[in-house]
Amino acid sequence: MIGHIMQIMLNQYVVSKVRRTSHDKDHYLSFLPRNEQQYHTRNNTNACDFLLLFSSSLFTNCFTLNDLTSTHHHECHQHESNALLSFKQSFIISKSASYNPSSYPKTLSWSPSTDCCSWDGIECDELTGHVISIDLSSSLLYGSMDPNSTLFSLVHLQSLDLSDNDFNHSQIPAKIGDLSQLSYLNLSQVSTLRSLIQNSTRLEQLRLNYVSISSSLPNTLTNLTSLQKLSFRNCELYGEFPVGIFYFPNLTSLNLVQNQNLQGTLPASIGNLTNLAYLALEDNSFHGEIPQSLFRLENLEHLSLSYNFFEGSLALDMFLKLKMLNGLHLSGNKLSLFSQNRYVNLTILPPIQRLELSGCNLAGEVPTWIMNLTTLSHLDLSRNNLQGEIPYFFFRLENLTVLELANNILEGQIELDMLSKLKKLTVLGFGGGNKLFFLEGKNTSNVTIPSQIQYLELSSCNLVHFPNFIQHLQELTDLSISYNSIKTIPSWIWNKTTLQRLEIFNNLLIAEISPLICNLQSLVHLDLSSNNLVGMIPSCLGSFSQSLRFLRLAGNKLIGNIPQTYSKRNALQFIDFSSNNLYGQLPRSLVNCRMLELLDVSHNHLNDSFPFWLQSLPKLKVISLRNNKFHGAIKCPSNCTFLKLQIIDLSQNDFSGNLSSEIIKNFRSMTLSNTSDPAHFKDDVYYLQHSLIDIELLSFSMSNKGVVMDYLGVQYLHHMVAVDLSCNKIYGEIPDTMGSLNGLVVLNLSNNMFTGSIPSSFGKLSNLEVLDLSLNNLSGNIPQQLTGLTFLDFFNVSFNNLSGPIPESGQLSTFDDNSFKGNNDLCGIQLVKKCKDHSMPPLPTPEGNQDFESGSFFKSNWMVILIGYGGGLLAGLALGNAFAVDLLCSSHFLLLFSSSLFTNCFTLNDSTTTHHHECHQHENNALLSFKKTFIIIGIFHLPNITILNFGENQNLQGTLPASIGNLTNLAQLVLGDNSFHGEIPRSLFRLKNLKFLSLSFNFFEGELALDMILKLKMLNNLDLSVNKLSLFSQNRDVNVTTLPPIQWLGLSECNLAGEVPTWMMNLTSLYHLDLSQNKLQGEIPYFLFMLENLTGLDLADNSIKTIPSWLWNKTTLQSLDISNNLLMGEIFPSICNLQSLVVLDLSSNNLVGMIPSCLGSFSQSLQLLNVSGNKLTGNIPQIYVKRNVLRFIDFSSNKLYGQLPRALVNCRMLEFLDVRHNHFNDSFPFWLGSLPKLKVVSLRDNQFHGAIMCPLKYTFPHLRIIDLSQNGFSMKLTSEIIMCFKSMIISNKRLMDFKDEIFIGDEGNKDLCGIRLLKKCEDHPKLPLQKPDGDQDSESGSFFELYWMVILIGYGGGLVAGLALGNAFAIDFLLLFSSSLFTNCLSLNDSTTTHHHECHQHESNALLSFKQSFIISKLEQLCLDFVTISSSLPHTLTNLTSLQKLSFSQCELYGEFPIGIFSLANLTSLNFAENQNLQGTLPASIGNLTNLAYLNLEDNSFHGEIPRSLFGLENLVTLHLASNLFDGRLTLDMFLKLKMLNVLELSFNKLSLFSQNRDVNVTILPPIQTLEHLTVLDLSGNLLEGQIELDMLSKLQKLTILGLGGGNKLYFLEGKNTSNITFPSQIQSLILSSCNFVHFPNFIQHLQELTDLFISDNSIKTIPSWLWNKTTLQTLELSNNLLMGEISPFICNLQSLVYLDLSSNNLVGMIPSCLGSFSQSLQYLSLAGNKLTGNIPQTYVKGNALQLIDFSSNKLYGQLPRALVNCRMLEVLAVSHNHFNDSFPFWLGSLPKLKVVSLRDNEFHGAIMCPLKYTFPQLRIMDLSQNGFSMKLTSEIIMCFKSMIISNKRQLEFKDEINYSPIPENGQFLTFDDNSFEGNKDLCGIRLLKKCEDHPKLPLQKPDGDQDSESGSFFELYWMVILIGYGGGLVAGLALGNAFAIDVFRLLEKIF
Repeated sequence: MIGHIMQIMLNQYVVSKVRRTSHDKDHYLSFLPRNEQQYHTRNNTNACDFLLLFSSSLFTNCFTLNDLTSTHHHECHQHESNALLSFKQSFIISKSASYNPSSYPKTLSWSPSTDCCSWDGIECDELTGHVISIDLSSSLLYGSMDPNSTLFSLVHLQSLDLSDNDFNHSQIPAKIGDLSQLSYLNLSQVSTLRSLIQNSTRLEQLRLNYVSISSSLPNTLTNLTSLQKLSFRNCELYGEFPVGIFYFPNLTSLNLVQNQNLQGTLPASIGNLTNLAYLALEDNSFHGEIPQSLFRLENLEHLSLSYNFFEGSLALDMFLKLKMLNGLHLSGNKLSLFSQNRYVNLTILPPIQRLELSGCNLAGEVPTWIMNLTTLSHLDLSRNNLQGEIPYFFFRLENLTVLELANNILEGQIELDMLSKLKKLTVLGFGGGNKLFFLEGKNTSNVTIPSQIQYLELSSCNLVHFPNFIQHLQELTDLSISYNSIKTIPSWIWNKTTLQRLEIFNNLLIAEISPLICNLQSLVHLDLSSNNLVGMIPSCLGSFSQSLRFLRLAGNKLIGNIPQTYSKRNALQFIDFSSNNLYGQLPRSLVNCRMLELLDVSHNHLNDSFPFWLQSLPKLKVISLRNNKFHGAIKCPSNCTFLKLQIIDLSQNDFSGNLSSEIIKNFRSMTLSNTSDPAHFKDDVYYLQHSLIDIELLSFSMSNKGVVMDYLGVQYLHHMVAVDLSCNKIYGEIPDTMGSLNGLVVLNLSNNMFTGSIPSSFGKLSNLEVLDLSLNNLSGNIPQQLTGLTFLDFFNVSFNNLSGPIPESGQLSTFDDNSFKGNNDLCGIQLVKKCKDHSMPPLPTPEGNQDFESGSFFKSNWMVILIGYGGGLLAGLALGNAFAVDLLCSSHFLLLFSSSLFTNCFTLNDSTTTHHHECHQHENNALLSFKKTFIIIGIFHLPNITILNFGENQNLQGTLPASIGNLTNLAQLVLGDNSFHGEIPRSLFRLKNLKFLSLSFNFFEGELALDMILKLKMLNNLDLSVNKLSLFSQNRDVNVTTLPPIQWLGLSECNLAGEVPTWMMNLTSLYHLDLSQNKLQGEIPYFLFMLENLTGLDLADNSIKTIPSWLWNKTTLQSLDISNNLLMGEIFPSICNLQSLVVLDLSSNNLVGMIPSCLGSFSQSLQLLNVSGNKLTGNIPQIYVKRNVLRFIDFSSNKLYGQLPRALVNCRMLEFLDVRHNHFNDSFPFWLGSLPKLKVVSLRDNQFHGAIMCPLKYTFPHLRIIDLSQNGFSMKLTSEIIMCFKSMIISNKRLMDFKDEIFIGDEGNKDLCGIRLLKKCEDHPKLPLQKPDGDQDSESGSFFELYWMVILIGYGGGLVAGLALGNAFAIDFLLLFSSSLFTNCLSLNDSTTTHHHECHQHESNALLSFKQSFIISKLEQLCLDFVTISSSLPHTLTNLTSLQKLSFSQCELYGEFPIGIFSLANLTSLNFAENQNLQGTLPASIGNLTNLAYLNLEDNSFHGEIPRSLFGLENLVTLHLASNLFDGRLTLDMFLKLKMLNVLELSFNKLSLFSQNRDVNVTILPPIQTLEHLTVLDLSGNLLEGQIELDMLSKLQKLTILGLGGGNKLYFLEGKNTSNITFPSQIQSLILSSCNFVHFPNFIQHLQELTDLFISDNSIKTIPSWLWNKTTLQTLELSNNLLMGEISPFICNLQSLVYLDLSSNNLVGMIPSCLGSFSQSLQYLSLAGNKLTGNIPQTYVKGNALQLIDFSSNKLYGQLPRALVNCRMLEVLAVSHNHFNDSFPFWLGSLPKLKVVSLRDNEFHGAIMCPLKYTFPQLRIMDLSQNGFSMKLTSEIIMCFKSMIISNKRQLEFKDEINYSPIPENGQFLTFDDNSFEGNKDLCGIRLLKKCEDHPKLPLQKPDGDQDSESGSFFELYWMVILIGYGGGLVAGLALGNAFAIDVFRLLEKIF
């Protein structure tokens, strides 16, 4: 009968109602006294009735309040003190009497010895001393209220608060009405009193919240005209609300919330309640229209009319007249709201904080005035007809905590970043009927989505993957993501232990339900229904959570038994397992579910008898066992009663037997007396709301009216009582007692074998709507009593044996013939057979009592057939099982029939003889020889051997013979680390006692099924690592129930491919697993998480791409190695859950992001930490805690920066620290010298700088290796520095360990003697051994520490000396090749002596010898990079014929490059990059450099064509020819030979590319795509043309840099769907400028490691929002496009940006405020040439790195932000061509590096002045033109710019007479025309009409020698003015040259 009783149709409505209920309660509480506010949120669960609510004398007495004050205080009157003490004694203290958790017994302070006015809760009148106030709220009072209590003698009482106590169901005594001065009465939640006071017409406050009054309100209530606050919340009131209350003039608060049957209207007189501030009528039955007068209530702050029946059309904008309004709740009415935006005055909107308009028929677009409700915290617009896209302004309402938009018609995309500003958001609902697409990037870890979101509704959002951002919602309690297309649930969801509600129904979920679901121990509601889940229900689901109430797994493909683990005291109310493939019995442990209300297991394969034992469940209302295999009689033991059962569906089962009257009596809860109460379901509704489910919103299906019908909502369930027994085999008569169930609405007994007549008692079923008795054997007439069933809507008695006429009155006359057919003797107007014609013969009936179904051939004969078939099958299976072993041996079985099997029969002769012959000698020899051949293999014939261990004998060889299978007792076989070879014999797997098998590190080979090893049932240790085996797994042959207890499994380097074998999930004893160096792919399997004992996991050297999040919860792990895989993404902070780790190795992967801050402190056991060889960025975390045990730390080969963390000094056990190949910028870390065990430090290739110094206490006591190379250290190498490393001193005795070669060398040491040389030392005295300094420890003698330390010391010493010499004599170094280098020997004159000695001859000879060592041609490496040589290269360089590496990058070389260098045949590396004036061509002879691997000629002036011979250099790895003048046409096919090419840089030349291959139909890339090793491909800035298709690059999977832009004429094509294209996702730098783009390339979205993007000079109009998730970006260049719209504030997610250029576009709006503070690394910021408006943001934070800011050519206004003074690195500031209105920004003079300031064409005004301390120390260009500056240009102003002063020796001194004298006729003046001089009347010259005949020529004035730079010359004065104009032109030129901004910037750096 019931199909899907638990389906939720309107979940959004449910949750909003729950939140709405709790919200309004909060508002209500705000009007209560403080001590009441904490407990009124709890419901009174006792059933309480008021018998005498209001008697006729209610409130008959009136009184006035006496406010007189006095200046003295009277003590309490004695009789009042006695009265209070007597009142106290009538009660006891009980902790259960109050709900408030802060309750305490106030009466404990009441003592006869103290003044009662000082007692807790008592207040006295200061003048009279009478008790006027009693506050005993939440005082834990328990007892009955005495009708004559002394309390009522306190006649002066004005305030009485007895709320939240337990008066044991007492009546309120009538004498309370004698308290005539009472003005405040609060009896809320007093555990139900039964009558109320009758007098007190001056009562001002009356609160009876949560008191079960259960009556109507009397009109006498209107007599309380002094009332100010009236509150009857949830009092079960009904009837009409007295309209007179709306006339109370003093009323400020009216709260009638949750009295669902309270009716009424709002009269127009409500407008007279001018003091009304709080009006809450929510959840009642008020109706009618909302009167216009309500909008005159100017003091109204809270208006809640939700969930009533108000109707009519109403302008929503009317509510905006209520200027004090902060809460508006109109949800759930019949209103039709609309908005007239044009009438809204946006400047005076009310301060609305909560706006709930759910279900108000709002249509069209969202009212725009909502954007101005800046205080809005709660917005609910769900269940309306809103259309269009979700307005962006929603995401600017920064105070929003609740945003509900579900169930509208909204459409468009929701991007994750939109939510970043809603920092307070806790509730978010987007689902329902909207057509939304929720988008998120792959990397969400850095997205600032509000992490405090607690409720998230994303149903029907077109999701195909589970949104990853949910992982970061740390406080999530409610998640509904139903009605999507999600296939898998990520494992991290099971770690969200805060979840209380999880709905993922109606998706496409596959796979099993993870047992980790039972981690969610806070769950209240779980719904995974309507998916494709398989497997068994996790056994823990019945016991994992004491809070779980709703469990729904319906509509899946689950199998197995329902778990038995329903623990006692569980809270389950709803269980729905329907529509699965479950079998077995109902678990008897369901009797522990004492709160269960619904159980639905329909549509399964359960096989059980009738579960009568469910009757013990006191709250069970619904049972559905439909469509299973339940069988037997429906019977119940005596005293069996289903107390609250209202729906039972037993249809489509195999129930049989009679339906007895006794079982019907057990359903007495279905009688009308138990169901007619309208509040019958009230507790359930309220209780369900608190579990986020409302019974009003349930839907269920029921088979009635002949079809399956869906029932929706409370209107059915509140009165639904149903019995469905259809489609069973129940026989006998229908009990007459069935008619006693007069609450029945549906009764279905069809398709059974009932006989007899229809009981006439059915006429008593007055509520019956459905009656189906069809397909039975009923006979007799249709009872006339059925005509009285006035609600009957469906009636079917077809296919029975009924007879007689159909009653023609009442409801039965409304049914057609389908309700009656199949009854041959029935007649009536509905049938062909009328009742006046009985002549038609009846149709023959079957013989006997056989019904039309029961006699079928199928049920008879086929049953016999099946019995026979089943019997044969069982017999066959039994026989097969008995002879299974013999059948397996069938190949040998045939031999039994061989004719020659037993042809010769013999017996052994064991008879004895009396004599013995000795063995013949030749036979003896033969046997001995035979013995020798079996010596080795004979070991494998020792039958009793149990342990065989030959481990670690590396040169021991042999094979394993088949005879090893005979060692049946063998338990331990250890052959590891030897040289055994051959195949592993299959006989080994017969050793059933083998426990330990180690064959690792041998040469075993061949293929081996790994599953074979599993036959060794005792095996607990297996190691096959590092052989030549090829292992594979045949999972189909594995019996997982009998796996060996393997604890240690080593399969390293065994050629395992594919996925990890699944049978490993059953190795429950496994604690160490080594699968390294295999070919494993895919994800790390989840089942490894289930191995509870696993402590060691080694997956190194495989092809694993992702780390599943569950791995970080595998807290048993002690060793984890996933190095050298393909891991991508960030290292999750949850890695720090692994607090038992000792070893962690994630090195050599593609991991990005920052190192989690917890890595230094999460584990006290971690010893090895290796994350080297990744792409990690950021700082090394500072939190290395004390007492950590780290010994090995390797962060090398990443992109880390910053300083070394000083917290490393806490790593007292550290021995190895490697941070080489990063970007660290720090001084020498001498403080590491305090680490007592540190042996190795490598800082190589970073930016360490300064002197290497070492304070005395930092001695590096154990240091053996230190590598400081390739840094910026600068210092004099002193003895003090060397003493830092005295641990490296080696005792002389160690020199004895070196071989003679180390003393000989290439040339030999002719004069050296020793025992290792031919030349002995007999004639030479022995040198005494020198004792080493200090205490040399015992650790210093190892080979590594000795020999390698010596080698590195020698290497390091030579390197340091070489660098020092190279640095000192770099310019002169080339002179070494000059023949006159050492012709003269001299000493340096250091000005300390007055004479000069010539060089001594022996020193001259030494230098000449030194010279020869350079002149010889054996030099192999010559590197002078970054040495300022500033000369041409000498041709003698070509004499160095042994050169292999030659490097002169950035040496300022010029002139012609010596062509002979290209003839140096041994060259492997040639680097002359960035010598811009170095010229030359590439000759054809370059093809002879066959060893050349590295060629870099970038940024020079090489020209000509690139010779074809270059493309024959097959060893070439790097080819850098960018930024030269190469021209000509290249054939792309040329590149095909460069198979090793890694870097191809041809950018910014004049090259044209084409293809000679006719099969190549696209002109650019196909040949290049065969170069699969390419990491860099840059062809930008050439003359290329054609199309670039995305797939062309798919094979270049190692590509990191791609440049195709610049001057090329390319068209870049991509398909619409780029998600499946294997584009190189690891690209870091992408140059696509001038590629004719009109849309932003979508494929960029998939580049997860992108750092630099250049896409300028295209026609792109919009930037996709996913770009703002590219948090790895460091460069973003989008200038010169057609960008429109505003700059998204999400741009500030790009916190790694260094360079940002959005200039020359059409961007509008304001500059995002975060641009000055979002990134500490941003150096270049250009937004010039747009249409931006507003102020420049003030948010330039300290410590920013900005060097250039260009906001020029926009529409910006206001003042320059003073926060610019925080930009201490700023060099260029351009704000020209805007509308800034400000005074001269002298404060910019404090910026120490500022060189260029352009304020041109603005509205700057006032004087240019400059206080003394603002000196502009580096200023070079200042453009103040076209402004409103006004002042006298004084010398003080000039002094502001003294950085512009040039020494006088370079100046011309111009006189003031320049305007009154001749124009000089020499120099540059001759080049200017008259336009340069016009307008000067007294000026003459050859270029003017006025000649200079009459004017003497002025002599040129010679400069005054040593005139200082501050002398105020004309140059200093007027040239500043000239430079101001000149600078303006220069800045304009720079703006025009924006495309070359980087080059200009570099030029400025070099100039200044």
